[in-house]
Amino acid sequence: MNIIDMDRAVIIADESPELFEDLFKMVIESLPEKYSNLEKALETKDSDQIEMYAHQFKGALRNLAAQDSVNLLQEIENQGAKGNHEKAKALYADLKPAVEKLQDFFEEGSWRTYFSR
Repeated sequence: MNIIDMDRAVIIADESPELFEDLFKMVIESLPEKYSNLEKALETKDSDQIEMYAHQFKGALRNLAAQDSVNLLQEIENQGAKGNHEKAKALYADLKPAVEKLQDFFEEGSWRTYFSR
């Protein structure tokens, strides 16, 4: 399991734990909208919207080097592009637990040790 690729996160945040924290908070604040948009696209089985919103969501989490979640969203995006709505919806069910693990990892704070190496 690769909740966050911390080596990559340190590079993304230019070795600044403060910048990483700010990035994380911005992503977390955007989650309700990202979930809502993707859920609506899945409910309406709109392939283009599934693909677009999964891509946007993926981009936000890529800024945190959140590889597990990025991989899930890539697969949701791929399934949306193929019109496999049920598969995309099934994958979406795994997304929230993955993002919750990401939030837990951030809140417990051990990520800060990677910035002091």
